[in-house]
Amino acid sequence: MTPARYGTQGGTQRFTDYGSLRPPGLPSVITPSPAARRAADRSAARNVASWAAAAARRARQVYFTAATAA
Repeated sequence: MTPARYGTQGGTQRFTDYGSLRPPGLPSVITPSPAARRAADRSAARNVASWAAAAARRARQVYFTAATAA
C-alpha cells in the first residue's frame, strides 16, 4: 500500500492502491443451532407483542383523553 499524506498536520492518510477488504474465497456458512433459532424467534415475537401492546395503549390513551375532553 502506498499512503499519500494530506493536510498540514499529517494526520490524515489516504491509501491509493488497495484491493478488496474481503479475503479471497467464499464466506463460510454459519448455521445457528436449533436452540438459538428458537430463542431468536421468541425474542422477535416478544418484541412484536410489546410494540403492538404499546400502540394499543397509546390508542386507548388518545381515545379516552378525547372522549373525556368533549
